[in-house]
Amino acid sequence: TKQLTDRTPLQLDGVETLVGRTATVTRAVDAGGGRIRMGADEWSARSQHSSEQFAVGATVRILQVDGATAVVGDALE
Repeated sequence: TKQLTDRTPLQLDGVETLVGRTATVTRAVDAGGGRIRMGADEWSARSQHSSEQFAVGATVRILQVDGATAVVGDALE
């Protein structure tokens, strides 16, 4: 249908919906990387600022998505 052809690729649509959501850290996250889980999905992640580190079990907020990596910050911000 025309509605489908006018849309951006599904991957990009999906990424847009992640921003602002919270996730749980499954492998400690710092500026160099880490892992987060949101629902059934696990993502590569890194902190927004080099000084930020998030321990396993912490809740973080997705601030942006850079390729296949979620950039995360403090969920309370």
